[in-house]
Amino acid sequence: MHWPTVALAFTAMFMLMGSRTAFAVLYPAMVTAEGWSVAEISSAYSSGLLLYAILAIGFGVGVDRLGCRTMMVAGSLLMGIGLLVAASASQLWQLYVAYLMIAGLGAGGIGFITLIKTLSLRTGPRFATAFGIAFMGQGLGSLLVSPAVQLLVDAQGWRLATVLCGLAVLLVLLPMGALLAPGRHESQGRGSSGQTGGNDAPGVLSLVCLIFVIANFTLGFQMLVPTHQVAYMLDLRHAATVAATAAGAWGLMMSVGSLAGGWLVDKLGLTQMLIYSLIVFALGTIGLALSTPEAAWLLGAYVLASGVGRGLFGVTLGAAQTRTFAGPRLGRMTGILDIGFGSGAFLGPWGVAVLHDQVGTFAPGFLATIPASIVCAACTIAAMRLRSAAGARGT
Repeated sequence: MHWPTVALAFTAMFMLMGSRTAFAVLYPAMVTAEGWSVAEISSAYSSGLLLYAILAIGFGVGVDRLGCRTMMVAGSLLMGIGLLVAASASQLWQLYVAYLMIAGLGAGGIGFITLIKTLSLRTGPRFATAFGIAFMGQGLGSLLVSPAVQLLVDAQGWRLATVLCGLAVLLVLLPMGALLAPGRHESQGRGSSGQTGGNDAPGVLSLVCLIFVIANFTLGFQMLVPTHQVAYMLDLRHAATVAATAAGAWGLMMSVGSLAGGWLVDKLGLTQMLIYSLIVFALGTIGLALSTPEAAWLLGAYVLASGVGRGLFGVTLGAAQTRTFAGPRLGRMTGILDIGFGSGAFLGPWGVAVLHDQVGTFAPGFLATIPASIVCAACTIAAMRLRSAAGARGT
């Protein structure tokens, strides 16, 4: 276990989820202060997620050829500057430019594609455990950033809160990436996750790859949860501070699920963990849909079960595809799979925002994450079994 690498991945995931949960808290304030609609602001954010999906293969090739360090530094710069641009936006087109930099280019540099390759190179056969620890950064980012940004918004407005988020990326993650990420030579070497794969991994056009793309799409679709959960809780008549705190606690539970998932994957296996993830996440989502200020325990059930379930899902899917595609092509293969994630992450938040403006509720979108989770688990299990069968035949 290479702890400096785990710390870098943890920090990158903290910043990445922090930027997403910050948006979830900021955009209701933008609607009130600027007069923009939910759909207009969500479209600006979702355009960045769509750009990420379009460029995902390019990010993967960049990781393999330029190295994780170059991608991490470039991504940190773009995300930090993008947040500063968002803080000064006075027109919608400026917000679009900002979120193309933040959720598109910046997230591509510091996100999943780069971090999977970084951890695979440095953490050996304990990749699942290392990934689980690093993935805790997402949960803690949500836990700490949501209430902190809400306090800043209440005290000084959404613009100052956005500036501080940008400075955090530039002053913390940028130097860490420059110092700790693998360089070009190391990134071009053979992956070291200790799993089968390498040059004989399934090809780009293989059925296994296609099934994993679908699984990643459904996982990306779940991004509507951290994007809209604060606004949904407000619609359900929960107080703003309660909503922001619950969103942060959801992130904490995602950290618990991530840490436990990384350890349990090695103990129980991927298939069992996917089934457990599905059950827990679905129960939590139903709890949120039924919650009211008078039935606060249902909101607590949502925080606990949905957060843990989402953490388990992310770690288990990441471990499954890394075991399948480990090797010198891992970066570009992860980029191909992240086309699915980015597409789902665009469609989920954007589609639910448009639906909300039409029908006045987020409930149908949140409930749609349950069948999406079923598809995610089924596709991941099917892809692993197909790969195992192909390996047994020596293909």
